[in-house]
Amino acid sequence: MTDEQKQKSYGDYLDSRKPFDEIVLTFEQFIESITADDTEPGVCPKCSTDDLDYQCSEPCGDSIKYPYTCNKCGFEGVEWYGLQFAGHWDTDGNEL
Repeated sequence: MTDEQKQKSYGDYLDSRKPFDEIVLTFEQFIESITADDTEPGVCPKCSTDDLDYQCSEPCGDSIKYPYTCNKCGFEGVEWYGLQFAGHWDTDGNEL
């Protein structure tokens, strides 16, 4: 590629960029974009069956993960859940 072709390609790239104000997201839009998920718990994201074989859960900081294998298509994945403090109970099950 010649220098002239490189310069033209770069110029085409610059012309194709969106103005800054068109790509800036609000905080709410950003959070929605990183948490948006069309999948649901207990359903294979590849074939939509609910025939999943779960392994033992594993705590990971403030989260817990459930590895699984889909019995229909063989997909192996992990479901993640966030943990939230719910209170204290004694060993007899009485809330304190």
